[in-house]
Amino acid sequence: MPMTRNPTDHAGSDRPVGDGARMNAQLLLDGFEVPGVPTDGLFFAIFPEQAAAAQAVALAQRLKAAHGLRMEPHSQDRMHITLEYLGRFADLPTRLVKEASDVAAAMCCSRFDVELDHVMSFSGRAGHCPLVLLGREGTVPLKTFQLGLNMALKRAGVVRRRTPPFNPHLTLLYGKSVETAEISPIRWTALEFRLVRSFLGQGRYEVLGRWQMRSTC
Repeated sequence: MPMTRNPTDHAGSDRPVGDGARMNAQLLLDGFEVPGVPTDGLFFAIFPEQAAAAQAVALAQRLKAAHGLRMEPHSQDRMHITLEYLGRFADLPTRLVKEASDVAAAMCCSRFDVELDHVMSFSGRAGHCPLVLLGREGTVPLKTFQLGLNMALKRAGVVRRRTPPFNPHLTLLYGKSVETAEISPIRWTALEFRLVRSFLGQGRYEVLGRWQMRSTC
């Protein structure tokens, strides 16, 4: 079966010492990732409410058993939909964190509902394809919100490079490719969005900021 390619999903402290540090700072300002071995990922995301996250984990466990997948599902607290991936860095880019946080704080965001209704595999290396949850009409408000965030980040110069088309998805686990299938919809209301630091290769996150949605905006 043809598989959909997974879009780019998925921060270096400021160290003004010598030409190398100045070069790293300039690369960061120009929208490039800082050279070196990446240790940190930085992204905006929404996280499902607890009940919806628990449903996603239970679904992942059922799919794992049904398809003989070997890898474990993501834990409930790691279930999320990436809104904007800011990059991978050799350390936490504190200036970028502040600039991104300032943009988020200035946004006026209304609450919206999210509905995910089918699963499919994105392409990946053999035996390591992301199995993801996606939606159709139930992700239209999410796409509208993400577009607003993306445009605000670009206006502020936080995002300068071209970003791939937004394809909202929630990754359940990794494994061999499975057939696309409809599911009983998983729904929740998005009440906030977060700026998250990912410790690469460690499977853990740190929330650097969170911003509440409003009932009206």
